[in-house]
Amino acid sequence: MAIAQTQADKKSAGMISKDVEGISVFSLGGVDFATGTGAPAAGDMQASPKGSMYLNSAGPDLYCKTSAAGVATVVWEKVSAQ
Repeated sequence: MAIAQTQADKKSAGMISKDVEGISVFSLGGVDFATGTGAPAAGDMQASPKGSMYLNSAGPDLYCKTSAAGVATVVWEKVSAQ
């Protein structure tokens, strides 16, 4: 399953956000943060740097990107399940 976002997921701190392959994210400290529903798929947020975070608000499950920006295979590690 890939990340899906509603309008509520497209808000960010100070309303400073950017688009990463169709996913609305905000950057803080050199990493990207996003919320949405569904587990991240192999291609989600490919351009985001290693250490970026994604919260599946339907779970809620927290994921950390463990692959570098721009690599062909994007790897997400589940940090926690609530």
